Amino acid sequence: MHRVLLENKLGRLLRKGEIAHHINEDKTDDRPRNIVLLTNSNHTGLHHPAKKLKKFKCVMCKKSFQLKPHVARLRMSRNSTKKLACSPTCGVAYGNRLRGAR
Repeated sequence: MHRVLLENKLGRLLRKGEIAHHINEDKTDDRPRNIVLLTNSNHTGLHHPAKKLKKFKCVMCKKSFQLKPHVARLRMSRNSTKKLACSPTCGVAYGNRLRGAR
Protein backbone atom coordinates (compact mmCIF):
# COMPACT_ATOMS: atom_id res chain seq x y z
CA MET A 1 0.00 0.00 0.00
CA HIS A 2 2.79 2.45 0.90
CA ARG A 3 4.41 1.94 -2.52
CA VAL A 4 1.15 2.85 -4.27
CA LEU A 5 0.72 5.92 -2.07
CA LEU A 6 4.26 7.09 -2.86
CA GLU A 7 3.72 6.50 -6.58
CA ASN A 8 0.56 8.64 -6.42
CA LYS A 9 2.49 11.33 -4.51
CA LEU A 10 5.28 11.30 -7.14
CA GLY A 11 2.94 10.98 -10.09
CA ARG A 12 4.90 8.05 -11.53
CA LEU A 13 5.77 4.42 -10.85
CA LEU A 14 8.70 3.56 -8.63
CA ARG A 15 11.80 2.57 -10.56
CA LYS A 16 14.10 -0.35 -9.89
CA GLY A 17 16.26 0.47 -6.86
CA GLU A 18 13.79 2.96 -5.34
CA ILE A 19 12.28 2.34 -1.91
CA ALA A 20 9.22 3.78 -0.16
CA HIS A 21 10.54 4.61 3.32
CA HIS A 22 8.43 5.42 6.38
CA ILE A 23 10.07 8.38 8.14
CA ASN A 24 8.84 7.34 11.60
CA GLU A 25 9.59 3.66 10.79
CA ASP A 26 5.97 2.68 11.53
CA LYS A 27 4.91 0.61 8.52
CA THR A 28 1.24 1.01 9.46
CA ASP A 29 1.48 4.82 9.22
CA ASP A 30 0.77 5.38 5.53
CA ARG A 31 0.19 9.14 5.68
CA PRO A 32 1.70 10.71 2.53
CA ARG A 33 3.92 13.04 4.57
CA ASN A 34 5.39 9.99 6.38
CA ILE A 35 6.49 8.24 3.18
CA VAL A 36 9.56 9.38 1.25
CA LEU A 37 11.50 8.12 -1.73
CA LEU A 38 14.97 6.67 -1.10
CA THR A 39 17.39 4.80 -3.28
CA ASN A 40 18.13 1.25 -2.25
CA SER A 41 21.67 2.19 -1.15
CA ASN A 42 20.48 5.23 0.86
CA HIS A 43 17.84 3.09 2.57
CA THR A 44 20.41 0.43 3.47
CA GLY A 45 22.77 3.09 4.82
CA LEU A 46 20.00 4.54 6.93
CA HIS A 47 19.13 1.26 8.62
CA HIS A 48 22.64 -0.23 8.68
CA PRO A 49 25.13 2.58 9.32
CA ALA A 50 28.77 1.90 8.55
CA LYS A 51 30.82 0.49 11.35
CA LYS A 52 33.21 2.93 12.90
CA LEU A 53 36.90 2.43 12.42
CA LYS A 54 39.15 1.72 15.38
CA LYS A 55 42.70 3.00 15.63
CA PHE A 56 45.65 0.66 16.03
CA LYS A 57 49.43 0.99 16.11
CA CYS A 58 51.56 -1.29 13.94
CA VAL A 59 53.56 -3.77 15.98
CA MET A 60 56.54 -3.38 13.61
CA CYS A 61 56.81 0.20 12.32
CA LYS A 62 54.64 1.86 15.03
CA LYS A 63 52.59 3.64 12.34
CA SER A 64 48.95 4.37 13.24
CA PHE A 65 46.26 2.75 11.07
CA GLN A 66 42.52 2.13 11.19
CA LEU A 67 40.46 -1.00 10.73
CA LYS A 68 36.83 -1.98 11.08
CA PRO A 69 36.42 -3.84 14.40
CA HIS A 70 35.40 -7.13 12.77
CA VAL A 71 38.48 -7.04 10.47
CA ALA A 72 40.77 -6.45 13.45
CA ARG A 73 39.21 -9.38 15.34
CA LEU A 74 39.63 -11.64 12.31
CA ARG A 75 43.28 -10.68 11.83
CA MET A 76 44.08 -11.14 15.52
CA SER A 77 42.41 -14.56 15.56
CA ARG A 78 44.68 -15.68 12.71
CA ASN A 79 47.98 -15.03 14.46
CA SER A 80 49.45 -16.45 17.63
CA THR A 81 50.72 -13.11 19.03
CA LYS A 82 47.31 -11.40 18.80
CA LYS A 83 49.10 -8.25 17.54
CA LEU A 84 48.34 -6.29 14.39
CA ALA A 85 50.57 -5.03 11.62
CA CYS A 86 49.65 -2.19 9.24
CA SER A 87 50.59 -4.15 6.11
CA PRO A 88 51.62 -7.62 4.94
CA THR A 89 55.22 -6.35 4.69
CA CYS A 90 55.28 -5.34 8.36
CA GLY A 91 53.50 -8.56 9.33
CA VAL A 92 56.13 -10.72 7.62
CA ALA A 93 58.97 -8.62 9.06
CA TYR A 94 57.50 -8.97 12.56
CA GLY A 95 57.11 -12.74 12.12
CA ASN A 96 60.71 -13.02 10.94
CA ARG A 97 61.88 -10.97 13.94
CA LEU A 98 60.01 -13.30 16.30
CA ARG A 99 61.56 -16.37 14.69
CA GLY A 100 65.02 -14.82 14.84
CA ALA A 101 65.41 -14.83 11.05
CA ARG A 102 67.86 -12.42 9.50
